[in-house]
Amino acid sequence: MMGARRRRHARRLLASACLALLLPPAATTYTHLFGERVSVRIDRCERQPRYGHECHGSWTDGDGQRHSTTVSHAGPEDVGQTVDARLGPGPMDAHAGSLWPDAPLYLPAVVLAVCVPLYLLVRWRFDREVKDTARRLLDAPEHFLVLEVNRGGAVRPGGEEHLRVRFGDPDMPVPEGADRRRFASARRPDGKIAFVVERRAGEVLMLDADGRPEAIVPHLALQSDRPRVEAPDGRLLGEMATTRGHTGDVHSVLDAGGAEVGRFARLRRRTWVLCLSPDCSAVLADAVLAYLFTAGRAA
Repeated sequence: MMGARRRRHARRLLASACLALLLPPAATTYTHLFGERVSVRIDRCERQPRYGHECHGSWTDGDGQRHSTTVSHAGPEDVGQTVDARLGPGPMDAHAGSLWPDAPLYLPAVVLAVCVPLYLLVRWRFDREVKDTARRLLDAPEHFLVLEVNRGGAVRPGGEEHLRVRFGDPDMPVPEGADRRRFASARRPDGKIAFVVERRAGEVLMLDADGRPEAIVPHLALQSDRPRVEAPDGRLLGEMATTRGHTGDVHSVLDAGGAEVGRFARLRRRTWVLCLSPDCSAVLADAVLAYLFTAGRAA
């Protein structure tokens, strides 16, 4: 299961890749349409091993100062001549000629124009299937525990509060000297603490109301597709596995014997629907909630 941090990281990488592909054609288009017009004298052209010639020229601004620049789309035949060019966004680059020689730069933009709508369509279809699954979980029988979960807490389908989460709660028990900002209290509607969540590097701990560890979700970076829930002594309490036949936003809660005792699916951004059967132990249920409140919350 990809947590919020990994989702954000993947989106940043995708956005950076798209920007890297679109920046060169965007800069070239801007130069040819809006760059300052100058007359550049081609002084020399040097043969480059990988791409034709690199030409250098000079031009004079309105204050009479002489500037040197590289000139795109000029060749050895232009040496000693003056050509019309436009200055690019960089002060040391000028473009002569038309956009046609830069046509290969626009190929990534064409590919993105085709692939991005296709990706959004596929993503929309998957999201719709996940939301349909989440809505079906909301209609589970009354003897199941059904909750809408986000980083602020958990409520029942009718809006009744089940748990309220507060990070840095000054009244929750934490080890002496610990950074209170790493802890969150999960309180019942009567204000009593049901459990405490501790976020550590690569793992999530669920503590009881007195601050004693009851469960841990360890090694998140190594088991992102099937996080384990363990007792403090390492004994397996359960797992959160991707549900067979569904995308990565629908998960089954399995007990130590591998039997499914619950399921959760992403209803909308930053909100899960969690459905637990009466066979799910209280410790496993609270550990799953602790995970969804922190590392596993929907991005």
